[in-house]
Amino acid sequence: MKDIKKPLLIASIVISMAILGFTAFGKRGFASLLTLKQRKEKIAIETENLRNENDNLKSELIRLQKKEYRDRTIRSKMGMVKEGEVIYIFTPE
Repeated sequence: MKDIKKPLLIASIVISMAILGFTAFGKRGFASLLTLKQRKEKIAIETENLRNENDNLKSELIRLQKKEYRDRTIRSKMGMVKEGEVIYIFTPE
């Protein structure tokens, strides 16, 4: 009877360790779960950043639809002037 218990105990330990190993490091194990959680957090942050950028672009679009803002932006960013307008450039002495 004693001869049967020892191999049975060893087999139980080996099987238990194999199950534990698959649970911790398997394809759907604990380590994989942690990796997926980190990935989810990064995607959530990126999504929030993209939403903020989208809101800013929508605001800019609304401002650009106003003639005064559009004219001021064209003048300041592109250096354009109206027809017949004179630009004076002063240099420091």
